[in-house]
Amino acid sequence: MSKCTASESHGDEPIPKRVRLISHSDCRMMFINANSQESDLQSVISQDREHQEILEHSQANAFTILNENHQKELAESQAKNLSPHTNIVGFLIIPDVNSDSDGDKGSEPPLTSLLANIPIQNATVSMLIEALTKVLILLQTTSPRAAQLKHKSHEPPTENFTDVQRQNNKANVWELFYMVFNFVKDDKYMLHVTALCKAILSFMRGLGTGPDHLKLHWDMMTTHKSQWNQKVIDILCTQYTYMFEKSQLVSRSCQPIIDDITKKFHQCRSSWRKAQPCMLSDGARETMQEVGDQLVNQTNK
Repeated sequence: MSKCTASESHGDEPIPKRVRLISHSDCRMMFINANSQESDLQSVISQDREHQEILEHSQANAFTILNENHQKELAESQAKNLSPHTNIVGFLIIPDVNSDSDGDKGSEPPLTSLLANIPIQNATVSMLIEALTKVLILLQTTSPRAAQLKHKSHEPPTENFTDVQRQNNKANVWELFYMVFNFVKDDKYMLHVTALCKAILSFMRGLGTGPDHLKLHWDMMTTHKSQWNQKVIDILCTQYTYMFEKSQLVSRSCQPIIDDITKKFHQCRSSWRKAQPCMLSDGARETMQEVGDQLVNQTNK
């Protein structure tokens, strides 16, 4: 494939000035490092899921025991016909001078909750649920996932780049796509080989490895929202970020990078769809010769 100068066009628009970030000789090493970073990220996600499953299991057990305690309390209360007052904060029995409660006798040990050996003999279920909810919220706020969300909230919401910097960002995305897919102009993406249907289905069922980091293919049959294409976008975003770190340029937040990559994908997919046979009015499908003739006519206009 012949090289293209900066004056050639990306489809219908001029190619932005290319910014050389890394040499092509480092491209393979960059993809390998990006693959390692992706594996580390998957490990963190797996640990977070295990932590969430433990929390959900503990919550289910806690509510089961609380319900059993409540049933026992109701049975004892109906048998003794007692209704002592309770302290909502600590669930401690408040002695009633007009009643003869077991709290004064001390003959039976009080029931305790899972929270911290708090007497709950006469507490209502709503009180117990409220206390348990506070504890679960505290556990969730200290989980790795909560720490990531808290850290993410401190990220700048928007990027404040000059027009020149925005053009450079656009050129960086073009450079990334050129290194990964080896197409100079957008209309060349009509030759892109879409991902195999078998590989996509295996990935969606959790059986396959997903997109190959060293040989990426889009699923051109669907939009960027598909599970496969979202994975491709994540891989490209990781590689883009690594390129910035390698070149020691000003770093960008993740979401604007994803937006730029997604926009570029839409342009490439639009070119790819132009080269696909359409269904004719008589029910027949266009031949590749007819598609080629239409593309030539559009180019000559």
